[in-house]
Amino acid sequence: TAGRAETVLMNGAPIMDKDGLLSIDEDSPSLVNIYNRLTSAKEAMDYSKYAIARRAKDLRAQDKENLVTPEEIEIGLALENQKFKAMFEDYQVYNRKLLDFLESSGVISKLERENLGKYDYVPFYREMREDRYDKKTGIEMKDTLGPRISRVLNNPNPYIEKYTGGTLPIGDIIDNTVRNTQAFLRAAVNNHAMQESVKLFKEAGIGKEIKQNQRGKDTYYVTYREEGKKKYYDVENPLIYTSLASMSPQQTRGLFGLMESLGKVFRDFITHQPAFMVANLIRGEVSGLVSVDAPVTPVVDSVKGFVATLKNDEVVREMKLNAGVGGFSFGDDISDVGKKLRRDRRLKNRDYRIIDTPLAVSDAVSKLWSGLTKTGEASELAFRHAVYKKLLETENPRTGELYSK
Repeated sequence: TAGRAETVLMNGAPIMDKDGLLSIDEDSPSLVNIYNRLTSAKEAMDYSKYAIARRAKDLRAQDKENLVTPEEIEIGLALENQKFKAMFEDYQVYNRKLLDFLESSGVISKLERENLGKYDYVPFYREMREDRYDKKTGIEMKDTLGPRISRVLNNPNPYIEKYTGGTLPIGDIIDNTVRNTQAFLRAAVNNHAMQESVKLFKEAGIGKEIKQNQRGKDTYYVTYREEGKKKYYDVENPLIYTSLASMSPQQTRGLFGLMESLGKVFRDFITHQPAFMVANLIRGEVSGLVSVDAPVTPVVDSVKGFVATLKNDEVVREMKLNAGVGGFSFGDDISDVGKKLRRDRRLKNRDYRIIDTPLAVSDAVSKLWSGLTKTGEASELAFRHAVYKKLLETENPRTGELYSK
């Protein structure tokens, strides 16, 4: 989901139509634009205190906050200025549009959407803990307050948990809002995918709807939501169930986590080499010409796609949003996104003509590396861009309509 998350974070909250096609709400602010208004680490810290105070004030009124004291709330609210107020209000617009997105996907009901949108909100995720895995299904769950969203399709809890307060330190506000976006995206898209899967099962005469009390050891059921209500479907086939329920993410713990980190270093150094990018471009074109039935002009359309990807044009954004491809420049983890936003802020607001500190050196190297990553992504998506664009413009011989319809 990297490319999908990148597109939303940079452009605004998503919209899902009845067919599951995603687009960006043109009236929505984006998280990147909101946080790019901050000009220093101190200002970012002050905004964090202010945002936490705004949220904690509402929670205190509901007796749901156990960590932020009335004195801290008062200090945070005293930091209010026009910029902070505008940033916070823009985030409320963005968050409410995310809730609209969840409602359209069936994850929450209309009433739940209305209740969740009543109050000032920023996500209060406490300290990040390791993922835990449900023993029965092997499905990854988040052991923190907030959305419990796994990466697998058959997620039994694509839902928002009620806030109960806590005494653990609140995580970084930027990281929290990024995590919130990614969790909501995953919940909505996974839920819609399961809805569509169940429709196919019904059309094919596979399985049947069951009630909660009909679940048992001998049932191979999947779960999804419609208008916020949990539904159960017994696919009656262990192989079909496994294909939906066991696509668990890699468990990056201990030695495995170390091995993955080392593998990432080697992989990045290989994929960032110009020779690899050229080979990637050629490989993508040759493979695509053989396997894809689209009126693409060899080489010419790939070059156009390469340039368009570097510019991140509308076609690339739509492709990333709906297919989840790309998104490499934001890193592998939620914390990577936060680091990039903070690094971009420093690069934007500091004079780096003189590299005089370790942090400045690190930022300069990261900027160069990010440029190589973006170029590598363009080589990866060049031919795909050409195919995607041509298919949108091409008539489907079976229906006589454009593929885009």
